[in-house]
This record gives sequence, C-alpha cells and structure tokens, in this order.
Amino acid sequence: MSTSWQVERLRSLAQVNPATRIPRKGQLDFFPMEALVEGGGIARGHSKDVSEAGGYSQFVNGDVLFAKVTPCFENRKCALADGLERGVGLATTEVSVFRPSRRILPEFLLYRLQAFDFQEFGVNAMRGVGGLKRVPDRMVGDFELRLPPLPEQRRIVAFIERELALFAERREAHERKKAVLAEAKQALREAIAFGRLRPGDARSPSEEPWHGEVPSHWGMDRLGNLFREAAELGYADLPVLSVSIHSGISDREMADEPGSRKVSRSEDRGIYKRVEPLDLVYNQMRAWQGGFGVASVEGLVSPAYVVARPRRRVVPAYVEHVLRSPSGIEEMRRRSRGIIDFRLRLYWDEFKDIRIPLPPIEEQSAIAADIDAKLDMVDRQIVLLEKSQEGLALQRSALIHEAVTGALAPAVMGRAAPTKPGAACAV
Repeated sequence: MSTSWQVERLRSLAQVNPATRIPRKGQLDFFPMEALVEGGGIARGHSKDVSEAGGYSQFVNGDVLFAKVTPCFENRKCALADGLERGVGLATTEVSVFRPSRRILPEFLLYRLQAFDFQEFGVNAMRGVGGLKRVPDRMVGDFELRLPPLPEQRRIVAFIERELALFAERREAHERKKAVLAEAKQALREAIAFGRLRPGDARSPSEEPWHGEVPSHWGMDRLGNLFREAAELGYADLPVLSVSIHSGISDREMADEPGSRKVSRSEDRGIYKRVEPLDLVYNQMRAWQGGFGVASVEGLVSPAYVVARPRRRVVPAYVEHVLRSPSGIEEMRRRSRGIIDFRLRLYWDEFKDIRIPLPPIEEQSAIAADIDAKLDMVDRQIVLLEKSQEGLALQRSALIHEAVTGALAPAVMGRAAPTKPGAACAV
C-alpha cells in the first residue's frame, strides 16, 4: 500500500442519509429492497408520487445505496444510483444513502463498502433482535478506512470493473450449464417414463395423444382406478409436511416461513389431513407446476391439499414421474380450472380422469428406480456447478477487498486484461 493513502472516517468522505431536494409534484423512481442486487447493482423499479416521498429514503444520481438490515447487509445488497429519470429517487428506508464528497469516487465508495472490514464493522454495530437487526446510521460514519488519491482510485475502479466482467462471464456460463442440465432432467424423465429408451420393444400409438408412442405390451388406466381420495383427519403428534414444486413432499416437519404462524395447537392440527407412506399428495393450485409428491412418512398436510391413496397394486413413484414429465405437467394444466394461470386448480374430479400409461408392476418399479438414478447423476453435476459458483462469489469478494484496501501489488493492478474469458478467475 502506498504511503499516499490517508486514514479517514467515512463521515468525512460521504454524507449519510443527507437531505435531498425533491420536485413538488409528479412521479419519482422507486426501488424496493428486492431491486438492489447482491454484490452491487440495481434492477428496474417502479414509481411513486412525490406526495409519498416522506416515507422513504431519498437519493440522487451518484449516491451509493447500501442495505442496512440483516441479512441484506451481509449479502451486500447495494447500488450506485444512476439514470434516474428526474435525477431523484426513492428507496426503502432499510437502505442507507451515502453521498460521496469530491475526495472519493462514487464507484470506489461502492466497492469499498463491500470489503470484508466494513462488513465486520457493520455486523458488530448491528442493533436489534432476531431477523430485525440493523446497522445504525449514526454509527456508520465512525468506520475508518485508508483512502488513496483520486488517480489511484480511478485505476482501482478500472481494475475491479474489468475483473468483475470476467466473473460475470463465468457466472453466466454456469447458469447456462445449469439450464441445460435442468432441461436434460426433464427430457430423461419423459423418455424413460414413457418407454422411449427401449429400442427392443414394439411400440404403438397410445389412445391418449399426450403419451405419444409407448411399448405395445403396456396398458393404460385412469388415476381414479389406481387411487382413491383420502380425507382422514390427522393426529396432533404427527409432523406437518410441506409440498414443493421442486422436491415433492417433505419427510419431516415443515419449517416456519417468515411471517407465517406455526401450526402447533392440537385443535389446529386436528383439521389437517393425514397422509400415509405411498400416498400421492398434491396442492390443487400448484399441481400443474409440479406441486405434488409421494409421501415417505406418516404425517399431516394442509386441508387444501388432495391426498390420493393407492387402491390397488401400483408404484406411486412411477406415477409421480409420469405426472412430473413435461407432457404430464401440461395434461394437468389442461385439466385445471381457473380464469388465469395463478388461479388454476386441479380438483379431484379432473385428476381421477387422467389416464396414464401403465407398464407391468415390476417394470414400474424398475423404471422409477432408473429415473431416480439418472436424475441423481444430473443433480450431482448441478451441485458441483453451484459449489463452483459459491467459490467464484468468494473470489469476487476477496478481489474487491484486496483492491480497495491496497493489498494487491501495483503490478497486478496494472496488468493487461486476460484475452480468454475466465483466465483471471479460474476456480
């Protein structure tokens, strides 16, 4: 670090939540917390009338916004205000507004606040309980940092932005790979569930167009012949299970969601439906999105859910895979009732009339196991990509910290940009 770097307090470099002059009438750009991007950036917001400005944080182009409430602070939800239609904007009061002086570049301040030492300072300064802890505005100005001269700030900002562009390329490449793997999972499920990867079997068109061609020795049946609707009330000591559109039905007590009320009283649990292992459970409003699954434990589910209990020999896991296939999802969507998508409901009367291809019972078990094994292989690849993304995020944070605190050698800061995407940030 150069001796030209001077120790400063943040309050001497930027005003915290300064007074902002706003127009007397009209609309102003408004940004809720979700508009702030983790790691820096701002998504498109909407507008609010000037008359509402008093209830929000106010800022101008060139100000730096930083979330002050946990966990958004730790996730580095922040942004540099730019491109405001009227030069003035509004944001949630859960952000601190920093107005840089002429001694610090807005971009440098944005990155400096993402450094590890400011994160540690903020976490230690937080006040409140549970999930309502905040960094007090009055304490933020006490943060001490070493400030380089403006020319060096410009070099550091240019270096960081060049490197972050490479990180962004790597992250986008990971997202593309994850999307391809997600599509591969759907394609595998459909191909195996409908017997399309069995070259030795004779095939014939199904009576149900959405099945396509299936092995000729397979049968077909209505779900109403395979399952009956069960509406038994449960017991207070059973766990309340949740149903996810991504992972099916849980095998343990569902976790509380923010703002939700935990169902703990016996009289409340008494109105919940009991499920048994091998029951097929679906959420009427989310079935067409994949909101169903086969229970592996005895438990309780919401009275708004439908519980389908096997009435004869069938492998529910196979049925779940058929229904989770793209063709199965579309068939459930087609049979759901409602004016618009988010109001669609799949009632039992429609569900029971869905006809599915039905291999012999032994084949159902083998097909379900084969699908599970292949999807597990794909999931492991997705997990590896996600771990790689976590590593990239840590490298990104470390690079910003080292650059803004002067820990990087000048030779590193001044090096030419790599010609190959990701060359500077390989994992």
